[in-house]
Amino acid sequence: VYLDNLPSAAMYEKSYMHRDRVTHCVVAQPTEFVLTASADGHLKFWKKMSRGVEFVKHYRAHLGAVADLAVSADGQRAVTVCESDCTMKFYDVEAFDMVHMVTLPFAPVAAVWCYARGSSEPLLAVAAKDAPEIRIFNAEGATEEPLAVLKVHAAPVAVLAYNEAARCVISGDVKGTLHYSSALPPFAAPDGLRFRFKMDTDLFELAKKKS
Repeated sequence: VYLDNLPSAAMYEKSYMHRDRVTHCVVAQPTEFVLTASADGHLKFWKKMSRGVEFVKHYRAHLGAVADLAVSADGQRAVTVCESDCTMKFYDVEAFDMVHMVTLPFAPVAAVWCYARGSSEPLLAVAAKDAPEIRIFNAEGATEEPLAVLKVHAAPVAVLAYNEAARCVISGDVKGTLHYSSALPPFAAPDGLRFRFKMDTDLFELAKKKS
C-alpha cells in the first residue's frame, strides 16, 4: 500500500534518490515508516504522509554494502548488517536514531527480527557467510556473544524470514534447503506444523532444484 505511492512511471515529479543502487526497501507498517538501503552502505528513513512519503534522515550506516535490512513486526526497531565491516547496527524507527552497534566475529549476510508484538525480549536471528549456523541475539544490550546458536543446516544460510503468527523463523541455505525453528527458547521445531517429517512436504523437491 505504501509503496504504491512511490513513482514508477517513465516520467515523474519527485525523485527519492540514493547515490548508489538501492538494495533493500522495507516498510514498518505499524509506525508508517519506509526504510531504504543502498550498495554504498547508506540508509534512509522516510515517513508515510497523507500523500506520498517524506524524507526524514540519512545515515552512512556501513563502510560497505548493506547485506540485509530488517524491521520488527511492531515497527519499532530496525537493524542493518554488513558483510564487509562485520557489524550490525540497531535503530529506533520512530526516533529515526541509531541506538547500538555491535562488531561481530563473523561476516553477517542475513538478519531478521524474531519476536512478536508486545514481547519483552527483542530477539534477532543472524546468519553468517559460509557458515550453516543461525545466531540468536537479544537487541537490548547486545554483544558479540549470541544467546543461542542454531545448527539446523548443513550448508551456509542465505535467507531468513519470520512468521509472527506461528512464532517461527524460516531459514534457507545455499543448497535450497528450508528449515523451520521456533522463535522461542529452546528454538526447536515450532508447534502447530501440519506435517511431522519433511518427507511429507515438497521441501526436498525445492532442495533438489536448489531453489
